[in-house]
Amino acid sequence: MLAIDRQPELIGEALQQNIMLVSPTTLLVALRTINNLWRYEHQSRNAQRIADRATRLYDKMRLFVDDMSGIGHSLDKAQISYREAMKKLAEGRGNLIAQTEGFRALGVEVKRSINPQLVERAMPENPADEEQDDDDDADDRAMRVRRLHE
Repeated sequence: MLAIDRQPELIGEALQQNIMLVSPTTLLVALRTINNLWRYEHQSRNAQRIADRATRLYDKMRLFVDDMSGIGHSLDKAQISYREAMKKLAEGRGNLIAQTEGFRALGVEVKRSINPQLVERAMPENPADEEQDDDDDADDRAMRVRRLHE
């Protein structure tokens, strides 16, 4: 403080050099101010890091949600394809299991039978109707061929 009293230009020179002149009474205030500035700077850096991490997390979550939606759509498509294949295999007139079991009924020897529960579900209630349906299908095909030739 004596130096400032004798040379007041020291304050200006110190400020130009980023030096802060303090006295014993202003030292603690200055140190607390500096500590608070550093703490705010540290918090600001952390806030920026948190914001950057949140952005990356959000982007990763968005991609994950997109992937999960894609998996869901694929599972839906697979389920539809499975149902359609099972219909051909075990449902309706002329299903594959009923046709292949018909070979067994005609005396074809097999090493292992098809799952009996699936066979039961696939077989028509009245086998005579199935044979009649096959005959009707053959008649329909023959009629279409005749029309094409006419």
